[in-house]
Parts: sequence; structure tokens; C-alpha cells
Amino acid sequence: IILVVSGFFTDWHTLLPALLFVSYFFFGVALPASNALVADLSTPANRNAVMSLSYLAYNLGSGVGPVLAGYLFWHYTAWIFWGNGLAGLIGVIIVLMYVTNPADNRVTNYREHSELEEATDASVWQVFKQRPRLLVFGVLC
Repeated sequence: IILVVSGFFTDWHTLLPALLFVSYFFFGVALPASNALVADLSTPANRNAVMSLSYLAYNLGSGVGPVLAGYLFWHYTAWIFWGNGLAGLIGVIIVLMYVTNPADNRVTNYREHSELEEATDASVWQVFKQRPRLLVFGVLC
């Protein structure tokens, strides 16, 4: 939503960078949850295919997006923000409408996973204490 709003402020040279910072901050906050959702909704049998498709879509967007932005930059700058924002909103709507919780509609015990993949009711800090690799990975990222 912030990216769509940014499209209306393309000539505001102080407000636009602030809006972009906030927008991409929220993208960064949502990315680990998005990756976890992809891993959680896939099975060990199709996880490689699901991750490959996810990376393919990301790389395709990273390749095509800047080319389109280059054509739009001088005369249609607002459309860069509107297109990026609308693409994000469409992605969120697709997840909301078509992605279901696998626990709701499948037989249990089909998954072969490690103890580290088990769901937990612990707080974030307790999880970091139990699994310090997550904290190290987050810092390195």
C-alpha cells in the first residue's frame, strides 16, 4: 500500500525516500515469514520444486522489473511505484484467498522432518535460546 501511495509523491524529493525506506523495511520484515510459509506448506517430496519455482519467480521479477522501470523512469515514474505496489497487493490477495492451512485438509503424519522443524509455543527469545543458529543466521543476513 505504501508503494502505491508513493506513486502519488514522485516529485517530493524528501518524502519519497522516506516512503521507500518504510516500504522496503516492511518487505524485509515479511520476507522471513514468506520463506517460512513456502517451507511449511511444501512437503519433503515437493520442497525442491517449490523452492525452485519460488526462486525462478523472484529472479524473473528481478530481471524484468528493472527493464520495465528503465522504460518508465523519465516520463511515467509513478507507474513504477503503482506497478510494484499492485503486484505486491495481488500476491497478498492470492495468498489470502488460495493458500489454505495444510493442517485443515490433510492426513497427519505424512511429514518426515527434524526436531528443528517442529512447531513451538515458545516466545521468540526462547526459540533463539534453544536454536542459536537462527540468531547467527539472522545477523549474517
